[in-house]
Amino acid sequence: MGTGVELVAYAALASAAVGTYSAIQQGKQAKDQADYQAAQAQADANAAAGQAEVEAAQIRKATLKQRAAARAALADSGVNVDVGSAELVQSDIQQQGEQDALTTILNGRNSAAKLNSQADAFTIAGNNAQTAGYLRGASTALSAFGRASGWKGKNPTASGVFSSADGSF
Repeated sequence: MGTGVELVAYAALASAAVGTYSAIQQGKQAKDQADYQAAQAQADANAAAGQAEVEAAQIRKATLKQRAAARAALADSGVNVDVGSAELVQSDIQQQGEQDALTTILNGRNSAAKLNSQADAFTIAGNNAQTAGYLRGASTALSAFGRASGWKGKNPTASGVFSSADGSF
């Protein structure tokens, strides 16, 4: 069996090993959580872009119906729908509808870009957390190694205060 100092040193090393492992695991868990959040933000970005495309298609379909209704109303009143003011009304309906559709797509893309940036930020935060975990683990291990080697290595003297081999001044 070892001396009391050796047992304390072994206990310190064991504690350091647990502390090192714990720090690394905490960093890994933080990275995993950030990766999950990044994936969710990316999925939300894809959904926002897809939803904008669907809404734009619905706007275009509604525009076609509105233009057809205007054309039918003008034709019922005896107006030639392919010339003059009747054509301008239909053209304006088409232009306004397309503008609304494109605005919807642009808004969806802007939302997606913001969510993609958020996903990137989560990824960076996760990588930083993992790196911090490794650094905390290394620091814990090095600190414990320094303490343990101090216990086993040198005679406990304070800057030469005890200078002789028998411990006298």
